[in-house]
Amino acid sequence: MFPKPIPVKQSHIELFPAFDCGVSVFNNWLTQRAYENQLSGASFTYLVIIDGVIAGYFSLNNYSIMHASLSRSFKHGMPDPIPAVLLGRLTVDKRFQRQGLFTFMLAHALKISVELSQKIGIVAVAVHPFTEAVANKYLDHGFRMAKKNEWSLLLFKLRDANGLLTDLI
Repeated sequence: MFPKPIPVKQSHIELFPAFDCGVSVFNNWLTQRAYENQLSGASFTYLVIIDGVIAGYFSLNNYSIMHASLSRSFKHGMPDPIPAVLLGRLTVDKRFQRQGLFTFMLAHALKISVELSQKIGIVAVAVHPFTEAVANKYLDHGFRMAKKNEWSLLLFKLRDANGLLTDLI
């Protein structure tokens, strides 16, 4: 089992340069945006730290999904736009990949989103996967394509979360 994800704070900045998930965009975002976004409230980043090393991180922020981006089944009976949480980043350092950390962090991101949805209007968690291979990971964990055969926007309906979270955590 992994340690619980914790919100990023100033004392973590010194750990940022050692993080390497293999994708420079995600490495750079951690070092250049994560803490600043946390301070401004633009997004919140959660870290999994193992033995003083950032093993992985994910970020969450408010999001709206326009009906034009959705298939009929997603938008039926929903306001336009649909209130959601954006899972803006979720990545694992190369030293910790293929150990289940992706699934562990995803479960925690969904748990946070479910807790928020019980206090404010949130219908889904959205993710814009970096590649089709990454999209397949999310699809394997209960996310669905917002439009048929388009993997660039995936959604997880929060009303479907309870059973999945029990399985993942």
